Amino acid sequence: MAEFPYMPLWTDAYLADTTHLTTIEHGAYLLLLMAAWRAGGYLPDDDRRLMRMAKVEYRQWRRLRPVMEEFWQIKDGQWSNARLLDELCESRQRRDTLSERGRANALKRWNRGHASRNATAMPENAIQTHTHNQESDSNESLYIDHSCSQASNPRALETNPRAITAEKARIEADFDDWWQIVPRKVGKGQARRAYHAARKKAAAEELTEGIRRYARSLNGTEVAFIAHPATWLNGERWLDEDGAQIPDSWKIEDLDFGGDEDGELH
Repeated sequence: MAEFPYMPLWTDAYLADTTHLTTIEHGAYLLLLMAAWRAGGYLPDDDRRLMRMAKVEYRQWRRLRPVMEEFWQIKDGQWSNARLLDELCESRQRRDTLSERGRANALKRWNRGHASRNATAMPENAIQTHTHNQESDSNESLYIDHSCSQASNPRALETNPRAITAEKARIEADFDDWWQIVPRKVGKGQARRAYHAARKKAAAEELTEGIRRYARSLNGTEVAFIAHPATWLNGERWLDEDGAQIPDSWKIEDLDFGGDEDGELH
C-alpha cells in the first residue's frame, strides 16, 4: 500500500513536457512515476527492475531508457523526479497539518468538557498542573518535521521515529496483500521477515508481480517442488525471467532417483 493512495497529475504541465513522446513512451514514463510515488520518491538504477516496472521487454527498455532519463535525476544508484518529490513533500505537509488540527480540536473539546465537570472541585495547584500539560500538548507540533526531508533524503526514515512507524505499517499492509498470492502458505513469520528485507531491494509492486508470475507458472507442479515464501524472497526470485520458473511438465513421478524398475536404489 502506498503512503498516499492518489498521485496528483497536472495534465497541462505533463503534456507540455512530454509532447514528443510516443504512446509506449508515455506508458512507460507514467508507470515509472507511479512506481516511484508508491516507493517514496525513488527507484533503483537497475535495468531489470526498471523494465519490469515499465512493463516492457529488455530490448524495448534499451531503447526507452535514454528517453526516460530526460525526466529523471540519476544519482547514488537511484532515480528521482524533482516534480514528484515536490508533490510528495506537499502531500506530507498537508497530512501533518490536518493531523495537528485534529489533535488540537480534540484537545479543546476534551478541555471544555473536563473543565465544566471539575471547575468547582479542582484545587488551584491541579489547575496549574492541567494548564501546564495543555501547553505541553499544544506545543507538540514544534517537534513535527515540516521540512520535507523525507522527500529530499531517502535516508530520513532512519532518523524519524514517526516515519519509521508509518513505513513499517505500510510494509505490513503490502506483505498481507503479497501473502494472499503466495502459492504455498507456510512459514509466515519467516516470510514476513524476508519480505521486510526484500523491500530494501524492491518495491511492493515488483514483489507482487514477481510472486504472481511464479504462481502462474506452477500449473500441475507438485507441492514439494513449490518454493517456501521465505526461500523465494531470500533468493530474489522476483527477478526470475518468465521462462526460468519450474516447467509445468515437472511431476514428481517423472523424476529419476536412480532406482531400478523394482524401486531399489543403485
